Amino acid sequence: MVPNLQVVTKGNSTKFVPGTGPPVGQDCEYCGFRHQMGGPIWSEPMQDNTFVDAVLGQLKDNAADFASQKRLFGLVTSLREELVDQPLFNELASMAHAMNVECPSNNVFVSAVVNAGYKVSHSHTCPTAIKTDAPQAVLWDIMKAWAKLHPPKKVTCVFFGFVLC
Repeated sequence: MVPNLQVVTKGNSTKFVPGTGPPVGQDCEYCGFRHQMGGPIWSEPMQDNTFVDAVLGQLKDNAADFASQKRLFGLVTSLREELVDQPLFNELASMAHAMNVECPSNNVFVSAVVNAGYKVSHSHTCPTAIKTDAPQAVLWDIMKAWAKLHPPKKVTCVFFGFVLC
């Protein structure tokens, strides 16, 4: 991820200039389609765990005050367990769809990422999403290995993830 702005300070003068992106080709190395710009997005930590811990404490101490305390406690606990330094997530079902294969279970995919030596957590926003510090190439390699073990039953045309297989 690349910041949209750079701060340049010379003496007492501060100026904001456009950020420069990483050198990439015109097409995506994973899918073969053209790159598209997205954003802006928030790239700093998404939550303050001190605040999240305080909310969890309030939910525990005042359980009777919340009609949906169990659901709220589960949601806030899920938020607390997320990697704070990873603002984006990968949705496993979308990755599997791109390759025209069945979606691996979260446990199988998470185990593969952890065994590759990376941190991983789930996202509170989507049940089949993971947040990780693993590079995209590692995630797609894991998905390619899954596709070899669970090939598509029927391929009728060239599909989006064909380049990945």
